[in-house]
Amino acid sequence: MSARGISNDDREAFRVAADGLRAATGNGYANAAVTGYDVTLDPKGKLVLPELPCKDDTVALCAWLMCAFNLDRSHPVTPARHLGNRGPDGHVMLDRTGAEPICFEPVTRINTPGKLIETLSWYLLPEDGAVHAFNAGHCRDISYVVRMLCGAYEAISEAEEAEGIVANLIQQGEPVEGCTTHGTSAQRYEAAINLGPLRDQAIGRAIGAPRCLIDTGAVNKRPGEIVDEGEIVLRVSDLREAARRHVGSSLPRGWLEARMDALGWRRITLQGYGHPGRAGERGPHARVFAYVGHLPASDQ
Repeated sequence: MSARGISNDDREAFRVAADGLRAATGNGYANAAVTGYDVTLDPKGKLVLPELPCKDDTVALCAWLMCAFNLDRSHPVTPARHLGNRGPDGHVMLDRTGAEPICFEPVTRINTPGKLIETLSWYLLPEDGAVHAFNAGHCRDISYVVRMLCGAYEAISEAEEAEGIVANLIQQGEPVEGCTTHGTSAQRYEAAINLGPLRDQAIGRAIGAPRCLIDTGAVNKRPGEIVDEGEIVLRVSDLREAARRHVGSSLPRGWLEARMDALGWRRITLQGYGHPGRAGERGPHARVFAYVGHLPASDQ
């Protein structure tokens, strides 16, 4: 999902400014006298980037980034776009006039000098200059400018990402009705057994689609009042597998828990015994770790 960039008026202002600079110099941002930005070296020979521009001056931010990245002035940078997830897992695309965009996937590559240099080195044009020797301070300033260029963007929130994972699992899964996670030990046992997958005893492993339990709810103390009816119950292991397919890689520790918490789902331990009373404690036992909740209402 792409983000909203800056307004069309700001883009037009940048285009007009860039055209004016090209007309004045014959080659876009050909010198620091026109752009007002240039890199320098300190007494020890270390790179010094120009002073940061005002965060609301889009033209100045683009010109500053052109200088910092040592880009060819005939292909100016236009305001950036923030794509995908919100936060450090998102991607940033820097569009350039008349050239392919520069992409940072994920955006945290900007924060590390080695990764920033590595990315730029293979996105630059033959006309671009050599990549500067950036340090951590340079990366901090560059990430600030890129973030300002992204402007007010719309990205996938953690809750929306979790909703997508849950929805995909439900679509692929097999619905189970007539069970509850709130009843007696025997009822919870039945729910735990039905939430688990079918198993092929011959090969000793699960077969078939994951299961999605639709909770029948529980009768409250008030006569006839049903609570938590229609909640969806999903096994943690099934959600982890669906999330790995969604992300395309292994999950960082706590990643799924954070997304499900943002969605407003709660984690439960569903367990019970197959027989009633004390005799049940010596009978069959089932325990499943699961998440319980409702998907947000949608008009579509």
